[in-house]
Amino acid sequence: PLLLGAAALTQFRAGDQRRGILIAASAGTYLVGVFGVTAARNVPLNEALDAFDLAAADRDAIDRRRTTYENPWNRWNTVRAIANVASFSLVAAAAVISERAD
Repeated sequence: PLLLGAAALTQFRAGDQRRGILIAASAGTYLVGVFGVTAARNVPLNEALDAFDLAAADRDAIDRRRTTYENPWNRWNTVRAIANVASFSLVAAAAVISERAD
């Protein structure tokens, strides 16, 4: 996100508002949808899973833990994947658009 932000700033300073907006949107999408979701959702789920004592758990406890972990983790991982694709698409669009509107 830092490099994308710097690239957006460079485009704005060069007077290319269209590319600057697309790259800034890419940076924001990545910051919130990838980095933010990872830090706020996936990492806490991973830490909770790591704290689970697998050796001391019976099969029912393992099944319950998997249910409480797997669905939320997959949901947030899907959000991250969509945000990654969106962020890449925005920066790719900035790379191929013309400098001025036709």
